Amino acid sequence: MLSYTFSKREKVLLLILALILLGLLWFMLVWQGTANEKMRIDAEIAETEAQTLVATNKVAKLATMQEAIDAQKKAGAKPASLPEYDNTTALMAQLNTILATTKDYKLSFDDLDFSSEGVVARGVTITFGCESIEAGRAVMTQLESGPFACTIDSASISSTNSTDNRTGNARVGVNTARNVDSPYAVGLHAIFYEKA
Repeated sequence: MLSYTFSKREKVLLLILALILLGLLWFMLVWQGTANEKMRIDAEIAETEAQTLVATNKVAKLATMQEAIDAQKKAGAKPASLPEYDNTTALMAQLNTILATTKDYKLSFDDLDFSSEGVVARGVTITFGCESIEAGRAVMTQLESGPFACTIDSASISSTNSTDNRTGNARVGVNTARNVDSPYAVGLHAIFYEKA
């Protein structure tokens, strides 16, 4: 057998090589693994903080909504009922009663919206003439506070006075223009909700 004796210089070089290899192994296995894990944990922390912010905003919004509900209950407001599907007869009776104080009202119903589970949305475009802005607002208030769940998602009140409106026509509703024999013309879109 051959036996070789390393010189002092070779032993030092082997020791340096072993230290470099240990350093590389430590860098690859420990340092990079730790750095990757730290980046993953930082990303999870950022995502959790974002989710916490969203949840905090939802809780604040729910608290505000609950305060508004409590205030309405204290004021004596009655909750709107969600009638069974095809409440057309009762709805028409309510609309006729509310709109009886207006002039020349017109109703145009949208197609029924069944996209929400358990709820049918019945949209209607309503146009009418009235004597004042306050009278138009009163009709909108009666619609929203009526016995059936309702939201008004768009509304406009226009003067029919030719000095206020160059064409003499009041724009009401969606893509509709007509002459109204009243000082003000109102156009609004309301959505009534029913159980599916």
